[in-house]
Amino acid sequence: MINQSTLTRPRTQTGMRNPTLAKLMFQYSFEMVAGWQNKRLFGKQKICFQIAMELVKQHPSASNKNNESKNVKTEVHEILNDRQVAKKRLLIARIRRYQKDELMGSKLKGSRLEAEVDKCRSECNWRRLGDVLLSVRSKNSGMQQFGDLLQAEYIIESFIDENSELLESTTENKKHLEKAAKLLYNTLQSSVAEKSTIYLEANLLLAKLHYYCADYEQAMKDIDNSRLEFGDTPFESLRDLRLVAEAYAIKGFSLEATMKRLKKQDLEKSRMRALFCFEKSAELAISYIQELEKSINLQSRSGMLSSSTNGTNGKHHVDRMGELLETTLERVPMLRLRQNLIDRPWDDEGVEWYRRIMTSLGDKVVGEKLQQRLSRQLAEVLIRGMPDCGYMESQSVSTKSQNLRFYTGSHKSYFSPASRIEEILLLLLISEVLATKDVVLNRAEELTTSRQNSLHVAKSVYNLLTLVLSALRQYELLSSIHEKAMKFANEDKYLWFQFALTLLCHGRYVRASRILSQCLAIEQYDDSALAQHIFAANVALEHLDQYDEAVVHAEKAMELCEGNWLAGRCLLLKAVALSMKAETVVRYNNRNEMRLKVIKLFEDAAAMDPLDDLTHYYCARQYAIARDLQVARDWCERTLELNPEMPLAIMLLALIFTAQKDYKAALELIIDAIEDFPTNYPLTVLKLMLEIKFGRVDEALASSHHLLYFWKSRETSFFEESNTHIVRTGSEESQKNGRNESLLRSLSSRDAVTATPYIAAASLGILSSSALASMSASVGASDTADNGSVYTTQGTSDYGTSTVSLCSRQSRTMETHFMMKANIWLELAELFLDLGRMEDVRPCIEEASALYPSSHQALYIKGRLLAARAAKCENTAKCEHLRSDAKASLLGALAIAPSHVSSLRHLARIYRLEGNIPMAEKMLRDVVQIDPLHNDSWQALGLILSEDGRFEEALECYSIASALNSSTPLIPFSSLPVLIHTSR
Repeated sequence: MINQSTLTRPRTQTGMRNPTLAKLMFQYSFEMVAGWQNKRLFGKQKICFQIAMELVKQHPSASNKNNESKNVKTEVHEILNDRQVAKKRLLIARIRRYQKDELMGSKLKGSRLEAEVDKCRSECNWRRLGDVLLSVRSKNSGMQQFGDLLQAEYIIESFIDENSELLESTTENKKHLEKAAKLLYNTLQSSVAEKSTIYLEANLLLAKLHYYCADYEQAMKDIDNSRLEFGDTPFESLRDLRLVAEAYAIKGFSLEATMKRLKKQDLEKSRMRALFCFEKSAELAISYIQELEKSINLQSRSGMLSSSTNGTNGKHHVDRMGELLETTLERVPMLRLRQNLIDRPWDDEGVEWYRRIMTSLGDKVVGEKLQQRLSRQLAEVLIRGMPDCGYMESQSVSTKSQNLRFYTGSHKSYFSPASRIEEILLLLLISEVLATKDVVLNRAEELTTSRQNSLHVAKSVYNLLTLVLSALRQYELLSSIHEKAMKFANEDKYLWFQFALTLLCHGRYVRASRILSQCLAIEQYDDSALAQHIFAANVALEHLDQYDEAVVHAEKAMELCEGNWLAGRCLLLKAVALSMKAETVVRYNNRNEMRLKVIKLFEDAAAMDPLDDLTHYYCARQYAIARDLQVARDWCERTLELNPEMPLAIMLLALIFTAQKDYKAALELIIDAIEDFPTNYPLTVLKLMLEIKFGRVDEALASSHHLLYFWKSRETSFFEESNTHIVRTGSEESQKNGRNESLLRSLSSRDAVTATPYIAAASLGILSSSALASMSASVGASDTADNGSVYTTQGTSDYGTSTVSLCSRQSRTMETHFMMKANIWLELAELFLDLGRMEDVRPCIEEASALYPSSHQALYIKGRLLAARAAKCENTAKCEHLRSDAKASLLGALAIAPSHVSSLRHLARIYRLEGNIPMAEKMLRDVVQIDPLHNDSWQALGLILSEDGRFEEALECYSIASALNSSTPLIPFSSLPVLIHTSR
């Protein structure tokens, strides 16, 4: 409470008005007692109680005349004992402001008072109208006959505004509006002519009052009594136009509410009457909004828009058109659509109503929330109901375009949709802008519900944008939209996950991994946590080579599975990560130990899900790498029984045949597979290797030509996007090296390998987390060139290894594209080199070097070419020079790829020719340490040792080479892709 001494004593003239002011304060506060009892009392009402108590202390005589003062005092004391609502300075300022408003209101008379009242009613500034009510009722004001009407209107509209979020038509509202009803009946009894505006407004306000009191029959009678449908009462103000629009809406809702009492034969007639009322109300509402907008613009230009006590300007009072009109504008298109769908499959009457309302509201400041809802609803209708072939030009949009063209002339500064998809995108983007604009950013506890509701509205728009833009593969635009959402949804796990999925589709894997980590760091229970861990493991394994992190995410996913069928897939993901990590271990013993553990994990995963063809394939692949060919063949045959259309399993079986030196069976198997998968790149590469092995030079050249044509046919679609991929690639690499760029970086739009329906289904909740996780770990039967895998090896054989590994990479970057084409030229060069066609080798190397200058394979082939020329050269000096250049090229290849086995083996051969036996031996021992299961390496090492006179060691090497010869495939088993598909 405020001490008496703290109040500044007003002057005598102002102080004389304090008793009247206190009486008004008491009257206002007592009207809010019901609101306080329902715990919906706002701070301004508490302050009003406080001010009234202070004024009563100054002028006790004011409360003596008020029969309800004691009750008010009791309410005031109870509230003030509960909670302190304001500081002393704020109360003093409020008292002075109320005194000033009351004094200014008393000075308004005649036309000025009438203009002020009209302005308050047009702006729906009911608080200001309450301040001038005393002036309206004063003598010589010129508006005494409007006193009861305006006070009743003030009571009704204030009640609706203060309870707008929870207000429903119930009989309980009668006790709050009883006084307003008495005032309106008094107005009707004092009205002289039935055609007067007062009579019309009083009846319409009574209809509104009875509607909110759930007395629908009486509401319709009030509308009939107003002679509204006769049209003989002119609209003298914007308020009249709004009241009439609301009256038609009330009549429509009342007709719907009373339909249950009607007979079946009268239902259709009542529906048509309600639809007519809604359409009439919508037309009047559109006219009202247009006229109100003109009034607002006129007052804004003239500086006449009065400041509000609730805000800085009067816009606060006109930003909403009222629940009745908003509901009507939403209901008319829905009823039209429902009626048309019953009569015929599709009609555009309801859609045209949506468009008409949207074009009318599009450039208005009134009803932005309604615009947001209607935009989303119309977009949903166009997505779900209207086919592309049924799209017709809108008359409303065409009229709006003509009007805009009149003002803009030849400089077209507006967008008019010309197709269904353009209109959908325009509507969703409008809805997104308006939805994000209204998101509550304040973190106060009392605003939690409002913040959640506004965020829910924004998320519904993001879901539709995800559905549409993912179908169009516009992932860059979609990711930028989700990035803006992070400004206000930093604790919403759902939007973080959608952002990560969008980045995955866009190919920005580094940032997607970070977003997934942030998503998992949010301490919020979510059923999608399992899918998030699987996606995080997938990205870390497939694109970032972070095998330990992939193992961690796979283990956490296994914990979330709780022993269900997905546990096998999560265990499979962990085994794949450990398998990839094993291939990076240099020491063979450590690598072999890890491989044994991985085999055990693969077998456990297969035991959990015996019908999983992917797990069987991995078991076969791992046994093949361990050179247990018979067991690998059994697992591979089981895989093909489960899934006969798995190209990688067919290729693995063919490689097992080549390891067993059954080249004919391998070639027949590959030829049959290529008939089923003509665009499968790895199968074509293996076919090329087998044709070279059989000496089919012409067929091998034809296969090489087919491989070059294979990539050339994809070059056009690739380079449509590639000009901006340089920016993305560079930024991703800088992120990978720890140099994080700005979050607002503009990146390119590109196609993603991930299937479009999955991200759309995940965003809309169509797929459960378990189903999504299953898809993320499932393998597809589609071509390897078009699906994802992990880059498994650095190319450890003469033919095809690097190409097979590269072609299976999911990240189709520009670097990968050029590397693939370069490797095809290098394989062709190697073919010419083995055939002795030296003159054809150099052009192939030059083509490969031009495509990919940093290719270690190009330097390796160049070194082999120089070494072959040196072997045929008879000039000793030139031979030494060529051999020196060959050695430099091979050393350059090793500088780029230190574990390139072929370069090490041929470098050892050059050292042997130069007589440097120790260096040659060191090179070959390094080769054996890297890949001890290749027979050519042991054969070369035995040759070096025999020339050095160490025959027992050489014999041991020859024995090992002979034993490995029966298990060495044409292409290393480790070069087979490890697929982690997100599509089937």
